[in-house]
Amino acid sequence: MGSACNNACRFCNQGDKGPLQEDGDWLDEAVEQAVRGSAEGRITFCGGEATLQPDIVQRGAKLALAQGAKDIGVFTNGRMLAYGDLVRNLLNDGVTRFEISLHGPEPDVHDWLTQAPGSFRQTVSGIQKAKKEGAAVNVHMVLTRSNYRLASEMVRLSSRLKVQSLHLRMVQTEGWAVQPERLPNLVPKLSMVRPYIEQAVRLANRAELSIFLHGIPDCQANKVRFNLDRTQSLWYGLALESLENGEPAFGKSCDSCRVRGECVGVTSEYLAYYGDGELVALDDRADLGQVGRTTT
Repeated sequence: MGSACNNACRFCNQGDKGPLQEDGDWLDEAVEQAVRGSAEGRITFCGGEATLQPDIVQRGAKLALAQGAKDIGVFTNGRMLAYGDLVRNLLNDGVTRFEISLHGPEPDVHDWLTQAPGSFRQTVSGIQKAKKEGAAVNVHMVLTRSNYRLASEMVRLSSRLKVQSLHLRMVQTEGWAVQPERLPNLVPKLSMVRPYIEQAVRLANRAELSIFLHGIPDCQANKVRFNLDRTQSLWYGLALESLENGEPAFGKSCDSCRVRGECVGVTSEYLAYYGDGELVALDDRADLGQVGRTTT
């Protein structure tokens, strides 16, 4: 729906694009394509920040519902959900779930990453309001150098908020995060992150909270593969060129890996900065387990 947003996340993959405001003339065709392209009838409105254009989301949700969509979501930072009747209006028009970005278990961490003072409080309030209105809520945390050690604390917060699932998403070298002066301060080594996500997954399983990992190569999620998600979204709508990522990059040993064709790999920028020493082949003896599926 464009890249306009009321946060300015330091790692944003659209942070270098500038805001795009549109009038919604593209909406009918995009919704039709999305519903037709989803075998499960599941589509998600996203941005930028989708709730800055609530009239377009509401009209789009009605169109999707009329065309047979079964599961209509909004990917959002959740701040606008805390106010007025927005949640109720969106649910009345067909929205069934909210995918809400929350990048830390406390204000200092989240607000520093979003560069929006008060955003943690607003996002948590938005989650609570959406839950109160009966919506399904999934929380998404982008793992960066400043917050990955807090993954288990995010499990605890998500459990207290009674959300459906927590999604830990490795920061990608796109947008602002690809800039050479930012990359070292934003993108941690996968091997540094691994023990923290393993601990978070164990804690989530004990708490009976669904948890999924995104953007992490199989070999770096070796002990928690059943929580690994490799699914790719199909994109429709505006400014699709801003969502076109480069081909995944792999190390020398990856050619002999059993899951080479399915693994998400890393980015070429990550490989150039950190090298391929972390990437190891999984052989036929590895028990790859069951790959998780998300609600987006």
